Amino acid sequence: MKYWLMVIALVFGFGSAKAEFESKVNLIINNDIAEIVNKISFGAIENAIDSIDANLGEYEIPPFGPIKGIWAALNLDTITASGLWSYKDYRSVPKDKEYFYHRYNLIYGFGDGTKITIKWKNLPKNIDSAFITDIVTGTIINVDMMKNDSLLVTNRAIDKLFIKVWFNKNNVSVDENFGDNIIIYPNPASDRLRVNSTIDIENIEIYNTMGEKILTGNLNDINLSGLSSGVYTIKIITIDNKESYRRFVKL
Repeated sequence: MKYWLMVIALVFGFGSAKAEFESKVNLIINNDIAEIVNKISFGAIENAIDSIDANLGEYEIPPFGPIKGIWAALNLDTITASGLWSYKDYRSVPKDKEYFYHRYNLIYGFGDGTKITIKWKNLPKNIDSAFITDIVTGTIINVDMMKNDSLLVTNRAIDKLFIKVWFNKNNVSVDENFGDNIIIYPNPASDRLRVNSTIDIENIEIYNTMGEKILTGNLNDINLSGLSSGVYTIKIITIDNKESYRRFVKL
């Protein structure tokens, strides 16, 4: 009897097992003379490490010198793998966080073209937000990958971009976590952001697109006067230790 119980448990499972987290985005990069690179892929995978993962198809490629044609790569700019170049960059998934952030470093050459177009298809549901920005100010180029499916770069001096991604293990949009029980307004906001909640709030944190925590407190009326214009994420922690994430724009 014990044997058959074990077989049933293995085949059908007792309860639902949580699937491993996997999120991948493929990029197609081409210039205006029909040269193309379609090898670039980034994301987060449960068993990945922040270095070269040969079993995930990552491998180190030498830095490109002056070459005639179009080229592109990802610079694995992580603590453990500084300076590595690869066509794929799959990052680790933290075990203790339901919502987490990674930044990817895309580098490319125009070849003989004058323009570069970067294209992607619909993002996976476990990505809550993703932006492609320039690496200098983040305002020269700042494209929401959730609302767009391509980016055109016409300035040949811009040959490096950041891809800034927030992932969600729960596979739900950050705006659906608590429905109408938590509302932030106005959005966009200029000097103040207000949080209207029917749930008791323990703490509030605000993060920039690089994943850095820049404000914290427990007030429902938040002073934004010290923040630069841009997109931010607000993390709302309830008194029973549940978390809700919302995005807002600071004017």
